[in-house]
Amino acid sequence: MLPLDPLLLEIHQRYMIHDHTSASLYCVKDHCVIDWYYADVVYAPLYYGFGGVGEHADRRASAGDYDHKVLELAPDTA
Repeated sequence: MLPLDPLLLEIHQRYMIHDHTSASLYCVKDHCVIDWYYADVVYAPLYYGFGGVGEHADRRASAGDYDHKVLELAPDTA
């Protein structure tokens, strides 16, 4: 994945984050998802050159949105 163009990597990562916060995933009773969107907040701008503050698909801005969505889908998330 690393040799991908940063634009393609950004699209792929955004898709995976969106996919793992869909209601269909939360229909499965037991699953474990660890750090799937917070890692992008830190590592995407630092190492991959996308998702920085004020950029398209700003990862810091979207992390709060995903927090709300996850808590809505799985209120017992710790």
